[in-house]
Amino acid sequence: MSLDFSKIGGKLGFVNGEEILVFYDGACGFCLRSVKMVRLLDVSERLRYLSLDEGKAKGFHFEGGTMAVISKGETFLRSEAVRVLLWECGGVARLGSLILAVIPLPLREWGYRLIARNRYRLVGKVGETKPDT
Repeated sequence: MSLDFSKIGGKLGFVNGEEILVFYDGACGFCLRSVKMVRLLDVSERLRYLSLDEGKAKGFHFEGGTMAVISKGETFLRSEAVRVLLWECGGVARLGSLILAVIPLPLREWGYRLIARNRYRLVGKVGETKPDT
């Protein structure tokens, strides 16, 4: 799926077409922790994060549990979004992207869907505490 980034960026208030949009599940503790880690890795500071429950992201519809990245007019979903996101972070994160690129896409998608299906069990929802086990 390809989108005109200049139109999307303008609608979201971004002035530069160099920004990369990252959509994530804002109610997911695992997703929030992942976004915090990616922010630390983002040496280019071009990534813009939008929770799927935020007002600015309301016009976008992605399958539940799906991370999406819009970069250079292209939309990437699930494991490919993670791979592109790591690449766009630059620095040492690119190594993670290269490792993911070697893994066959069906296997990556299986792993992504497994984590997505269990993301609330892994860390819980925002505002909930994970019970001690």
